[in-house]
Amino acid sequence: MMGFRRTRDERLRLLRETVIEARRETAVSITAEIIAHANGASGLPLSMRTGPIHCSAAAGILPTASTLIG
Repeated sequence: MMGFRRTRDERLRLLRETVIEARRETAVSITAEIIAHANGASGLPLSMRTGPIHCSAAAGILPTASTLIG
C-alpha cells in the first residue's frame, strides 16, 4: 500500500506544479495583451511587421500615462 500512496502523492504534486505553471503563463500572456492593447500594438508576429519594432521618442509615438491607464 505504501508504494501506491507514494506514487499517488508524487503524481498529485506534479499535477499541482503543472497547473500552477500554466496559470503563471496565462497571467503573463494576459498582461502582455493588455499592455499591447494599451500601446496600440497590432499583435502581429515580428516576422510579419515592417519598420521599427520599438516606439520612437523622436517620432512622438511613446505611450502616455492616459493610454496606459485607459
